[in-house]
Amino acid sequence: MSIFGEEHNDYENLLNKIVTQTLNPAHVYDEVYDALIKNKSYALYGEYPKDLKIKAIDSMIKWFTMTEEYEKCIELKKIKDKI
Repeated sequence: MSIFGEEHNDYENLLNKIVTQTLNPAHVYDEVYDALIKNKSYALYGEYPKDLKIKAIDSMIKWFTMTEEYEKCIELKKIKDKI
């Protein structure tokens, strides 16, 4: 079990979906964004390789740019810069 507990497992599941499956992007991106904002330690200290975390965040930034949710892009960029 992860040191981050059950919430971390939820985040891991969503992160896997966002980079490996075709899903409703709006729902997935919003869910992952909410998880990141609630606890940035998932992205910063999680067990995933740095390049995978950056790939997922880049994907989210691209989505939120297309949907013109620039405030989310700013927050994601801050997290990405700390990884």
